[in-house]
Amino acid sequence: MGNFLKELVYTLIQLVPIGKVTTYGSIAKILNIHPRVVGRILAKNERLIEIPCHRVVRSSGEIGGYRGGSIEFKAKLLKLEGVRVHVKNGKFYVNKEDIVDLYVRLFGNSRRS
Repeated sequence: MGNFLKELVYTLIQLVPIGKVTTYGSIAKILNIHPRVVGRILAKNERLIEIPCHRVVRSSGEIGGYRGGSIEFKAKLLKLEGVRVHVKNGKFYVNKEDIVDLYVRLFGNSRRS
C-alpha cells in the first residue's frame, strides 16, 4: 500500500468529529478501494493520538479491532468522546445515529456507481 493512499485515509479520518464515527466502507467509497484495504492501513497506524482510527467502525456499527488495545478499550475511548455504545450478543456496537457517512458529507447524496 502506497504512502499516498495511507495519508489520504488518515486525512479522511481526521474529518470525523469527536462524538461521531464513520465506517470503513464510507472511507473506501471515497477512495474507490475495498473497505478491507482501509482496515489494513489502519491496522498499521502508528500515530494513534494524531490519527483517531478508533473512530472507524464496521458498516453494521460493530466496533472492530484496534491497534491501540482491545475492542473493549476502543469502545471505552468512543464512550469518552460521547459516542453511544451498546453490547449485543457479546459484541460492541455504536448507535447508528453516531455514524457519519463521509461520502455524503463530502459529495452530498449523489451516488458513485
